[in-house]
Amino acid sequence: MFLETEEVDIFRDVLNSVCSIHDEGEIKIDDDCVSISVMNPSQAYMIQTKFDKKMFIKLNKPDFKIITNLQYFYNLIKSKTIKSFAILKKNGEVVVETKGTINKTANLPIYNTTANVPDVKDIKFDVSLIAKVKKFKEAIYEICNSFASSGTNIIFKVKDKKLILAALKDNKWIKFDVNIDVNCDKDFEVKYALDLINKFMGIKDYDDSEVIFGDDIPIIIKFMKKDKFMVRGILAPKVDRDN
Repeated sequence: MFLETEEVDIFRDVLNSVCSIHDEGEIKIDDDCVSISVMNPSQAYMIQTKFDKKMFIKLNKPDFKIITNLQYFYNLIKSKTIKSFAILKKNGEVVVETKGTINKTANLPIYNTTANVPDVKDIKFDVSLIAKVKKFKEAIYEICNSFASSGTNIIFKVKDKKLILAALKDNKWIKFDVNIDVNCDKDFEVKYALDLINKFMGIKDYDDSEVIFGDDIPIIIKFMKKDKFMVRGILAPKVDRDN
């Protein structure tokens, strides 16, 4: 057996958020955690998730690393009646066993690929750190309710250590004065894809979070729950080809 957990609700919530962004990813067991990582070079984003070993009843490390369909994995464990699940090997296949009202076993598809999701270390640079992530999250949801987020860009403008958000509608930029402080000594603006920012904010149950961005550098959106998980989304800024 590779792993087994009864913390199904927490695992399911995080996995659902990750696979809503990208449905193919890497599952890997390390010494002290289970990681799920996805990378999309064409849209210049990466998501890294690490579940603490305390989340698991059993956790073995037989050099376990697979590329699989995360949406399919989520569908296997999405029922609220599931009390626990395990990933193990049976007859040469990697399978998911769920226990609950009905016990089920299903093969997990394995993709043969040489793609390797890099383990990005904590990025250190002079950045803008948003002080009130909850308020920022609510502002992003409000903007998404006002716009068709798919294909829409959002501008982060920092002026006098305050954040202003703007999105394009009917060929006009509409500004949102969200009154959020940022830790930054210079004024600048940077553009990101609104739909991906919104999806990156999808984690519901967490203890701590942070949003870090800067002038012409990737934005990092991070959620943490003590002894449970860390999720980090990294999204490159949009580049105006006309410039």
